[in-house]
This record gives sequence, C-alpha cells and structure tokens, in this order.
Amino acid sequence: MGYSNNWLNAIPSEALGLKMSKASFSTSLKWIMGDAICPPQGCPERTITNKQCNKPLDPWGDHAVTCPTGPSRIARHDLLNITWLASLKTAGFHARAEVKVDPDTQRRAADTFVYNWNNGSPAAHDWKVTHLLRAGMEKNPLDPNWAVREGESAKTRADHGECAKQGVDFDPLVVDTMGGFGQHAIKAISKVANHCRIMGDDDASLKRKRLAQKLRFVTMKGIATQILRRNVVNPEIHTVERLDEEVSHAISSTHTEVSGTPPCSPSSGPGARLNRTKVRRAKTKACQTAPPVAKPPI
Repeated sequence: MGYSNNWLNAIPSEALGLKMSKASFSTSLKWIMGDAICPPQGCPERTITNKQCNKPLDPWGDHAVTCPTGPSRIARHDLLNITWLASLKTAGFHARAEVKVDPDTQRRAADTFVYNWNNGSPAAHDWKVTHLLRAGMEKNPLDPNWAVREGESAKTRADHGECAKQGVDFDPLVVDTMGGFGQHAIKAISKVANHCRIMGDDDASLKRKRLAQKLRFVTMKGIATQILRRNVVNPEIHTVERLDEEVSHAISSTHTEVSGTPPCSPSSGPGARLNRTKVRRAKTKACQTAPPVAKPPI
C-alpha cells in the first residue's frame, strides 16, 4: 500500500489526474505537517439558503475538512468516487456510478456499483473520507486507525442490510485525512491491483502502491480545496503566519513530550499519523493560552 504520504511522490500528470495547483500543493503540505493554514475567523461557507456556517476556524484546518456546509465536501467525495470508478474499469470490472440498488424504493446505496465484483456477484462500494480529530477521539487517543474503523461501522449501519436483501455485497471503503485506509478499502485496492496484473501484465504490488497513491492524491486535493475555500483572510484580522509565530514558541516546549520527533519529521505510517494528530492537539492548547495578537495598524 505504500506509506501514508506517498502521494508526494506522484508524478505530476494532468492526464492521470495527478496534478495540483501550487496553492493546493502548498496547502496540502502544510496540512500534513500541522502548520497553521486558516485565518482566525468564522467559517465563510454558506448553505443553499445563504446561511453562513460562521463556526470558528481553527488555524490548522480541522474544522475546514469536517464542515458540512458548502459544496467542497461533496466535491471531495465525488472526486474520490470518480477516481475509483475509473480504476475499476481499467481493471476490467463492469461498474457504474450512483446506482439505485433497490428498484422498488429507488434507494441509492452504491456510490459505485460493480456488477462482477466477487466471482460474478455484484457489490456496492460506498466511499467515506473521515478525520481523526472529530467527536469520539477522546475515547481512542492512542489508536491511529479508530476513525476508519468507526467510518466502516457507520456506513454498514446506514445500509441497514438493504444490499444483502437484494443479493448485493456491501463494501464500506474508508480513507482518513492523513492517508490511512480501512480494512475493506485495503482489500478492495488489492483486488483491483491483482486484476490489473491479469489485464495488463503489471506487477501487482507496484499497481497496488500506485492505486493507493492516486487515491491519497485526490483525497489531499479535495482537502486542499476545502481549506482554500475557507482561507479568505479578513484584512482587519492578523494573518495565519503571525498567529503561527505567536504559538510556535509555546509549542516548542511541549512538542518533545508529545511526539519526540521534529515537527516536520518525514516519518510515515500509523504512528506518524498519530504523532501529527498529537502535535495538532498541543498546538490547539498552546493557541488557546497564547496572548492575543494586536491588529496591524491601518
């Protein structure tokens, strides 16, 4: 599967869907390193009825990637789903997007419906992007994979067994905002990679790594879009860089006991994702206790 940040090694190619703008790439890089990227103001996203979210933006973008207001979260999900659908077709699967599994109730339970997934039987694939820093984290402070497991369970509960009644397998596929996959997603990626080996005589392990890399890349691209849409700095409010300077000194004294590694450590894997989460918590605590920054003179 490769390490959680292997999307950084992706060759920029617009034809392969592996191209980011400079703003998106720098935002994604700051996101995974725990740098301050959002201005300290209310979330500017609005609903379809023009009601502003207005919840306070934390400097490190955690609200931005979980906020349900606005179109960016759905766009992130759709980008991931389209990428997965294209990968399935490349591997020789007969698949369609947004299929209504139950013809009687017209209920749509499949982001991607695969007609020949398991020995010729159909399956419904439903993707979810989850985040480590959300409700429930306090119950699993040392488990970097709790969010993907909870995401799989939530998707399974939401299905209510409707797919099984129609003779369709249901696979909840989950990726977290730091690049970790759930068990169902890992198995599905491995299966598609193995079919690509049969179809194109590719190496299965290399194909699996590249597919996981591409899925992580489009996830990070969607996350960057969510953050950038909310990163409209009010000129009367101090900038993110000023805020980061204010809290950096307070963080340095607590960082060693949190992770034991430099803030920009290139380490990877579940432990690294958990360390970055701990650093974010330390930053948030330091930000709350840091003295306010004076407004710049007009």
